[in-house]
Amino acid sequence: MGKQVNIRLNSDEYELLSCIARGKGLKTATYIKMLLKEKIIPEQINLIFEKYKRGEISLNKAWRMTKLLPSISLEELKKRKIEPPIKKEIENYSHTLVTASK
Repeated sequence: MGKQVNIRLNSDEYELLSCIARGKGLKTATYIKMLLKEKIIPEQINLIFEKYKRGEISLNKAWRMTKLLPSISLEELKKRKIEPPIKKEIENYSHTLVTASK
């Protein structure tokens, strides 16, 4: 079952939202819900990528949580200049393996 949230709008805010909703053929509540979803999804993606950047979640988990295709997630990470959060010990170990094989 869904949850309900009540917010107070002044008359001007309500009239503006109602007018736009009617123009789109929607009920005011439906239009407000649509606006919230449009704003919340990018915020959620930002939070998930920040958790990945800090090393709190894996890239695989970030993909699952954002529900984006892996290729889109990689494009977003590149756009945001987020590097994989590799711990210094792993980086040093990898470097040792590479130099030892030469």
